[in-house]
Amino acid sequence: MASTVKPHAAFKTVLPRSEKLENHILSTMEKIAKIVGGTLGPGGHPVLIERQEMDLAPMVTKDGVTVFRSLGFPDAVDQNILEAARDASVRTAVEAGDGTTTATILAEAFVRYTLEYCKKNPGVPPIKVIKTIQNVYKNVLEPLIDKSAITCSLGTETGRKLLHSVATLSGNGDTELGDAVMKCFDICGDDGNVTIIESSGPTSYEVESIKGFPIAMGYEESCAKFFPTFINDNTTQRIVADKPLFLLYLGRITDFQNILPALVKVADGWKDGWITSHNLVVVATGFSESVLAQFAFITGNPEQINVFPLVVPQSPLMNGQKNFLDDLAAVTGATVLDQVTRPLETIEMVPDDGEGSYKTDFGNIKIEENDAGTPIWVPAGVTTYECGRYRSSVVGFADEELLLQRLEVVKQQLASSESKLEADLTNERVAKLTGGIAKLKVIGSSNGELKERRDRAEDAVCAVRGALKHGALIGGGWMLAKLINALDDNDPVQAEIIKLALWMPIITLYENAGLDTSYESLTKDFTFRKNGKLENVMVRDISKNEVVNAIENGILDSLPAVREALKNSISIATLLGTLGGCVVYPRDKEVDKIEGADYNSFIRDSGWNPANERA
Repeated sequence: MASTVKPHAAFKTVLPRSEKLENHILSTMEKIAKIVGGTLGPGGHPVLIERQEMDLAPMVTKDGVTVFRSLGFPDAVDQNILEAARDASVRTAVEAGDGTTTATILAEAFVRYTLEYCKKNPGVPPIKVIKTIQNVYKNVLEPLIDKSAITCSLGTETGRKLLHSVATLSGNGDTELGDAVMKCFDICGDDGNVTIIESSGPTSYEVESIKGFPIAMGYEESCAKFFPTFINDNTTQRIVADKPLFLLYLGRITDFQNILPALVKVADGWKDGWITSHNLVVVATGFSESVLAQFAFITGNPEQINVFPLVVPQSPLMNGQKNFLDDLAAVTGATVLDQVTRPLETIEMVPDDGEGSYKTDFGNIKIEENDAGTPIWVPAGVTTYECGRYRSSVVGFADEELLLQRLEVVKQQLASSESKLEADLTNERVAKLTGGIAKLKVIGSSNGELKERRDRAEDAVCAVRGALKHGALIGGGWMLAKLINALDDNDPVQAEIIKLALWMPIITLYENAGLDTSYESLTKDFTFRKNGKLENVMVRDISKNEVVNAIENGILDSLPAVREALKNSISIATLLGTLGGCVVYPRDKEVDKIEGADYNSFIRDSGWNPANERA
């Protein structure tokens, strides 16, 4: 008689709440804060990072999130603490593009002081401590940050100077980078897209305009939880589709069977060879989860076409989404389908109706003859579709004449606008149809230099975009010091956790520059008067070690960078500052060695050189 033996569960390392766990947390966070925080400010130092790939030189960078992403620990507990803490830095990079180093320093400080407070006050529930910190942020810190915002605009000379300062400071004082970033925003405007590419050569920056259509929608909302399947450029975490076809639909696609005939037409045409592109961008007002799952399944199959969903951006106008699709139709040459007059099932793609004419509702298609004289469908003029987390770009136009016709229609709509809101939104549409996309080319003489300069360029672009939308803040630690000054010394949580944590980025900034970090020296640099005007604020210029007027000397941060750094660091403190245990899988060094050997063997035998795959 056969017997069934229950298999043992995989054994794990279980570390309950104890002094040992606390030591793991504190020592890991301290190491992280020291190496990442060492890059902060003009006095920060670059970090040398070894690449995992073969034949690539080590990377040198002062970008905090790049340093953080490169870290790893041999101990499983330390590694999992690292992974949890890394979220604050990475999330700040994604939300604001800058402020990642500050977020890391704040996270370590909040965790350390929260642990110390809870240990010293065992009668106070940890959840009460966390709730107090969160309430102080919501009711005191965040409103004061928003109140201290300095409005920035591309339309005025003063606003441009402020934005240039934000870009330069975010780019570690690189004035040439600040100039290049401002040229980019001159091309694309407030809500335009900036594409950053790398190129080898003498160190410099180049800016040029690309014909295209920027879209304020990315894969996070369009692809929902399935977005990792669609991302095909892991270096920049983007979706990139070369010479795509477009399907535009005014409606929500909830049933996969409705769109299946359209997908079959594209797939059959590609497999039969009379369609040269296998990338299809489906634009609709929404997608059900089941439809997105089917798109992800198809795209994940290398033998099938790639189907990339894009949600139409919301609009405060009743016909805003219809206008967007009509504008995109002029860019791509597609027909806008809808639920009533042109359902999805009626979409046409007729290669030859027997009389020498061709029909298609898909966009970015034109007819040419191949070498054998056989008509084939090739991309019309759109060269690329790029989709980031929050923004997308359609590069190129299918038909210049069609675009000009649409532009005249939009200008007529502008002339007949019935409200200021409608006029402003229509003006934006005109700008998108006539403007384009700015391309910032980062040029460096080595792979390591390219990576470091690209990181700074991305920070600067995101910082300017954030300042345009939310405003700028006086930098040099002034905003943090103002938050400290607004806290209540009679509240032990504010005095013993929040105040001490907010001082740490300022202390690190001064330490990196070799300045005095005593309490007397710091408080002397940051004095606050009631009703003091922002234009009169004096701060220490770390690079020159001089007290100067902050606005006149361009010491400005993007508001989202400061706000997101603080919010995300507090989020990490709620996790690690009150951690009650840790359960991890133990590490097996022999298995790691075997996997490493297998990887190196694959690289060597395949002849693949990662240096050739540079983005």
